[in-house]
Amino acid sequence: MKLKYAGRILGVLGLVILASSTITFIIGAPLSLVVGKVILAGFFFATYAITNWGDLGASASSRGTFFFGVSALGALLVVGLLGMGNYIVHHKPKSWDLTKAQIHTLSPDTLKTLDGLKQEVTVLAFFGSGEPSYEALSDLFRRYGERSPHFKYEFVDPIRDPMRVEQYGIRDGGPRVVVKLGATESRFQELSEESLTNAIVKVTHSATKKLYFTTGHGEADFEDQGPGGLSGVVQRMSNEGLVPAKLNLAAAAQIPKDAEAIVVAGPVKPFQPGESDVVRRYLEAGGKAFLMLEPSVESGLELLLEDFNVQAEDATVIDPVSRLFGASEAIPVVQSYNQASEITRDFTLNTVFPTARPLTVLHGGASKAVASPLALTMPSAWGETDLTAPEVK
Repeated sequence: MKLKYAGRILGVLGLVILASSTITFIIGAPLSLVVGKVILAGFFFATYAITNWGDLGASASSRGTFFFGVSALGALLVVGLLGMGNYIVHHKPKSWDLTKAQIHTLSPDTLKTLDGLKQEVTVLAFFGSGEPSYEALSDLFRRYGERSPHFKYEFVDPIRDPMRVEQYGIRDGGPRVVVKLGATESRFQELSEESLTNAIVKVTHSATKKLYFTTGHGEADFEDQGPGGLSGVVQRMSNEGLVPAKLNLAAAAQIPKDAEAIVVAGPVKPFQPGESDVVRRYLEAGGKAFLMLEPSVESGLELLLEDFNVQAEDATVIDPVSRLFGASEAIPVVQSYNQASEITRDFTLNTVFPTARPLTVLHGGASKAVASPLALTMPSAWGETDLTAPEVK
């Protein structure tokens, strides 16, 4: 009789061990541990069968055994579902941003950068766990890591690991986050998503690209830190591995071969025909140009634009609705963007264009170029040709 009771106890233990082996398998434990549990459970079941052989036939046909079996299967199912849920939470973590402003959601640029990672990028943050910025940085790194398996990060406590502080040349008041890809690294001081993403772009695009800014026609200067200068723009360019250079077309027979693109930033004097021809040949060969032409200024590039099916109107964009946004009617507010273009696909915010010049897409010309607008004013806007009139119409 004692053997029967002992066998029944071992049978129950076998059932428990078999259920736990299911969980062990789901959470990804070593296969040898799972197999060991199954073998042990089988041994206990066999012991139960041997010691209770005479009662198995009678108990198998009883109603109590039936309900016991159903209960056992239900318990195994619940245990299995709990184990699967634990596996999903552990290996496939998912979070939801329920804040109204989506403050915990990564920007489209960041998502695109992370999705494009092909090699492992490592971030070293020299912050102790007690510092105010630690939790915010940890949360930001976690979200990056959830998006891409190629993003790795590590916190280094400057007090506990002074040797690594010295190795990376970390100084008080200087950058304390290092982004590495192989031997290439980038550092940043402003602790923000934008800074982190820009640093990743820098190390993944280590080959610099040159943008040539034309000179000699009164264009805005990228070295000018004043209100009309482009120094702030150039700083953002450098975050993406773009290097500015100056180009005087009067002394150049062609655009340099290392040019990623050329920039014409608001000339106040016209380009000469020979200079315009240099730009035309460059564009016809597949080059890229960013032309910023002010209204009421003859740039000498109008015919060039028409060759590519774009007409620069001799007018200024006026939109009285801009007053509702606290701006002048000569500063149109744009809300509509070309979602088919990679340049403006993710634009969702309002943008303003002070003293904008209207552009018209031409059709039916001899050129095979396809012109597509990137930004459209509101229907209330028009091109004004006479700003000196008593009432702008």
